[in-house]
Amino acid sequence: KLQFGEYGDDCVTHLEPTHSIIPAEHYCLDTYYLEASQAHDESLNFHEMVHVIQWDELGAENFLLLYAIGLVLHGYRHSPLEEIAYQLQSEFDKGALGGNQEPLIRQHARNLLSNLQSLS
Repeated sequence: KLQFGEYGDDCVTHLEPTHSIIPAEHYCLDTYYLEASQAHDESLNFHEMVHVIQWDELGAENFLLLYAIGLVLHGYRHSPLEEIAYQLQSEFDKGALGGNQEPLIRQHARNLLSNLQSLS
């Protein structure tokens, strides 16, 4: 069972594969998009919920900035926002997570932002 505080099962929007860009006015804090074929992949849903919490903690501008910097410096798989999502996803897949992971995810996001701010 996924445990993410205030977030629940209504956080997923299922889309058919499309080539259009989702307009910004259709983004919301508790929504992420998957292809219909992946809608029931609990592991992937867990991974994406990590990003929902990161976005909530950092805000859109800081999330996108940290995500972009992470991609440039470390590549996709080792970008800090992806790395924690993959790490927790792996633990989730093994059944090794205990309790609510939201505080850990939020603290990690705050630490990344603090590290970035200390550079300026």
